[in-house]
Amino acid sequence: MVFTKEVESKGAVQPLKYKRFCREVFQPSGEFLMKKNVHPIERAVRIIAGLAILSLVFVGPKSLWGLLGIIPLTTGLLGWCLPYQLLGISTCKNNC
Repeated sequence: MVFTKEVESKGAVQPLKYKRFCREVFQPSGEFLMKKNVHPIERAVRIIAGLAILSLVFVGPKSLWGLLGIIPLTTGLLGWCLPYQLLGISTCKNNC
C-alpha cells in the first residue's frame, strides 16, 4: 500500500511506504504503539488457556465457541493486551 505526501522543500508528491506513513502521521512521538503490557508468567498462562479453549473445537463438544481461545492465545503470543492498554494497566514492572 502506497500513500503520497507532499515534500515541502521540492513541492513534489512522493510515495511513502505504509509503515513509514503510519509512524510519521499516527505516532509522531515515534513510540511503538503495541508495547508489551503482559508479564511473561501471565503470557504463559494465557497461551495454555488459549490452547485448551481452542482444543474444544476439535475434541469434546466440538463447538465453534472454542474459537474464542484465539483471543487469549494471541494476547499471550504478542505480550500485548488491548483492554490493558485502553485502561492503562501493565503487569510488567519493567520492560518485559
